[in-house]
Amino acid sequence: MPAPDRAKILRRAKEAFREHGRGFVVCLDDRDEPHYGFLPKLKERLRDEPDAKTLPAAAFVAVEQYHPDREAVVIDSRPEGIYVMVVWDGGTWMVSEIAWGKLT
Repeated sequence: MPAPDRAKILRRAKEAFREHGRGFVVCLDDRDEPHYGFLPKLKERLRDEPDAKTLPAAAFVAVEQYHPDREAVVIDSRPEGIYVMVVWDGGTWMVSEIAWGKLT
């Protein structure tokens, strides 16, 4: 899967933030369209996955620290791993790179 389009992700994340509040954009390698997610749902979904504790922790750090007027938190699932990052027009801050199975 190619890297998500930065401008499109930022635009959609800003719109979602205005409507729903702080969250993150989830890009799954087996889906065409990214979707907006929230920490409580992520924690609930991964509660029975003992190896997945670092993903909600990294997402929490990113969601608490990003500036929603100019940045987006992205969880990007690729074959080589899951990435939690904060993206903006000028770059990317990699919060965590997790070598873990696929996010479903």
